[in-house]
Amino acid sequence: MNTPLQNRFKWQIETLSGFDFQDFIVEMLLQKYGTTDFTVLRKKRNKGCDGIINAEKRIIAYYAPEEDECFKELS
Repeated sequence: MNTPLQNRFKWQIETLSGFDFQDFIVEMLLQKYGTTDFTVLRKKRNKGCDGIINAEKRIIAYYAPEEDECFKELS
């Protein structure tokens, strides 16, 4: 059974797409790492790098499809 917080995050993420999803992820990473340890890159739909976690030397790329492919297959 999920906690109320897990359910809230799941619901929030499922309702977002495109740049709204990207903004949510950026805000979450900024809360976790702060502005010194997370570098936000410009918004662009290029399927490339969206941010950098400086302390871990890790590149982040996030993706939010406009439609869920799993539901397409069921219809």
